[in-house]
Amino acid sequence: MFALATFIRRRFKMKERKPSDLLPKIEGSKTSKDWIALDLGNIALHVFTAGAREQMDLETLWTVGPLFDDLVNTKDTEIVQLLNLFSSSNPPPNRSVSKSKK
Repeated sequence: MFALATFIRRRFKMKERKPSDLLPKIEGSKTSKDWIALDLGNIALHVFTAGAREQMDLETLWTVGPLFDDLVNTKDTEIVQLLNLFSSSNPPPNRSVSKSKK
């Protein structure tokens, strides 16, 4: 399992990337025989054995997650206030297009 994660990390290092792109982090134990994860920045890659995948059932967790997470539907008033303040002090640019006469 760890060998597969190391191979994926090595391939990621070989691709063209920005200097600011971080190298993937391997999460989990080197001795894990069932599950390991890689943090690829905007992608979380999970590598499972068939048994671990069935047990974890991440597809169902991601599908019904918001229904069972009380905090996901609450408003963070501090953030909303900051966004409103920013929006009011930084109006969007005028995007009207003027037509030139020939």
